[in-house]
Amino acid sequence: KWEMKILVHPSDNPTQPHLSFPKTYQGCSRRSFRPEWYKIHPWLEYSQSRDSCYCFACRHFSLPDAPKSVFTSGVGYRNWKKAMFKDSGFCCHAKSQSHKTAMIAWAENNKMSEKNETLMTAMDDHRQKQVLENQTYIRTIAEILILTATENIAQRGHRESADSNKRDIFLEMLNMVGNHDPVVKRRLEQQAKNALYTSKTIQNEIVSCLAEMVAEEIIREVKDSGQFSVIVDETKDVSKSEQISFIVRYYYNGAIHESFLGFQEADRLDAAGLTSKIIGCLEKHGLDYRQNLVGQGYDGASVMSGSHSGVHARIKEVAKYAFYIHCSATKWLTVQQEMFHGVPRELQRLSDTRWSSRHIACRNIMDRLPAILCVLEEISSENNAQRAVEAKGILVQMDLNFVGCLALFRKVLNDSNMLSEMLQSKTVDLSKAINLVESLKETIVYYPTESFFDDLWTDILETCEKSGISTQHIPKRSIQKARKLHDSLVTSTLGHSYHSPTICESYNDVFFELFRLCKIAVVLPVSSASCERTFSALRIIKNYLRSTMTEERLSNLSILSILSASTT
Repeated sequence: KWEMKILVHPSDNPTQPHLSFPKTYQGCSRRSFRPEWYKIHPWLEYSQSRDSCYCFACRHFSLPDAPKSVFTSGVGYRNWKKAMFKDSGFCCHAKSQSHKTAMIAWAENNKMSEKNETLMTAMDDHRQKQVLENQTYIRTIAEILILTATENIAQRGHRESADSNKRDIFLEMLNMVGNHDPVVKRRLEQQAKNALYTSKTIQNEIVSCLAEMVAEEIIREVKDSGQFSVIVDETKDVSKSEQISFIVRYYYNGAIHESFLGFQEADRLDAAGLTSKIIGCLEKHGLDYRQNLVGQGYDGASVMSGSHSGVHARIKEVAKYAFYIHCSATKWLTVQQEMFHGVPRELQRLSDTRWSSRHIACRNIMDRLPAILCVLEEISSENNAQRAVEAKGILVQMDLNFVGCLALFRKVLNDSNMLSEMLQSKTVDLSKAINLVESLKETIVYYPTESFFDDLWTDILETCEKSGISTQHIPKRSIQKARKLHDSLVTSTLGHSYHSPTICESYNDVFFELFRLCKIAVVLPVSSASCERTFSALRIIKNYLRSTMTEERLSNLSILSILSASTT
């Protein structure tokens, strides 16, 4: 999502591609950049990656003290609705004094270019070569920092002097690249050691720039999406500082994204302090939380979930559409701690390639069935209609038949899982494998015996008793068909179902309101598990040997590291 940017040489012409420009919803219709604007304003240039336009003259020929403009910023200008207005857009920029001055300088440069007296042609070959070498060297440093950051490797060591036997990874990798790249080698061996760009200050600046590029791309996607949710959680790092993890959940390009925006150290853990941190993060990135924040995802702590003075209530005072979603994953852990002793268990995700995951899933569900029923009952009473209906539907299916199938599958998968794990051992040979298979076959033959069913039925009754499930079989009510359909064959029934925004994304112009509501539905957070995953990266990056790094460096390294993990 990001790359190193090299400035265009002033003697080049503006970038003016002719292509199928993407359309965005502005005002009451979808609008896009128009290629005929190039003829009206020759100074215009268009960026395909950012879907924005810029002023070529002001970017390359403006005075150092010229006022800043959106046409020279990194974001660029993309308000296509007002682009050709007389008092705004292109015309307003063209009337500014700074633009007129830049246009004059550009014209003079073109004249000098025609006479072969431009600044670039006047530079000697050595100077041009030096510029290219500088770019190559800086790019190499940035690529090494990217690699170490994404692999969670410490860049700096305890001693970085030339006489150190073991310097930091960054310098060692740079020297290794220099053994194969003459440009890097010459730069490392030059006399002016103050221009090596290997100090900790330069490292932090480059890492900060890279992390900012990633964050800008994420924020651009969030703004294009419109509605978004925020997921926040906190934990203590190795230095006992409270770190807050910020996640934004949004719908973009046909998929749901939960993107990490960084860590912030919490000065206060009360509702007012945490609310200030969350709002400050959203304002820092320029997100319109008052209108577009539709969901809040936190754990069940009272400071977050308090209905009157909790964090979610305080944020809802300024963002009226930001509904609070209690983290179901946190609720699951809390219920287990109240009902069972020992370490809480997770509900295993199923895998198509590993039998062990299926065995663990059945085992955990059967052992923790009372806790699962308790969590589902709590969810079924929530204000979120969709989640409540889904929870009630699952509860209805957890009857005697369900427990019977669960107990049987647990037994079968447990016996087959032992064979699966043994066959994966490096020490097993063909003879042992045959004996193991024969042993499993003998075990399965024992299943249809009376004693096996007695033991199985005992397990089923004990599980039902612990879970409060009735052991009396209740026949399902038969569906009565309408009289007028007696002579007809009914192949399907009608009902309401939920679909993702991609049922109607291509018809956004027609079903705009439906598409917006669908996006709101899918961006509402379910749990704060994404924050928990960022804490794993936090423990790797800020460990006992790197416990003194600054907050800014920690956050920037985490953004690069977590981005790499989420795209692999």
